[in-house]
Amino acid sequence: MGKVVILGAVRTPIGAIAGALASMQARELATFAIGKAIEAAGLEPDAIHYTCMGWVMQDGRSPNLAKVAGEFAGVPNTTPGTTFHENCASGGAAIHSLCRRILLGEVDVGVAGGVESMS
Repeated sequence: MGKVVILGAVRTPIGAIAGALASMQARELATFAIGKAIEAAGLEPDAIHYTCMGWVMQDGRSPNLAKVAGEFAGVPNTTPGTTFHENCASGGAAIHSLCRRILLGEVDVGVAGGVESMS
């Protein structure tokens, strides 16, 4: 069985409800994090085969946030993505799903994580 290797990790700042990040939608935060994770890994966005994001406080402005934010970060629009809703564990579920896809040989490189904007 192959191994899964983390090539880069980033996060946005933690903000307070109604604080300095309140005006930012989850898509903006996820786009920033995905783009910086790809950059930290030393990759080009077109190297990404799959995006997985957890997002519990979902709203209709960003359907399938993983795919939409990936595209805004430069990932090709042909790259699939899945958004997970699992209370208190959606980011972990996204990471687990991507790892499983890599181990099964479905994809070689992907981005996974979680995002929230509760203001």
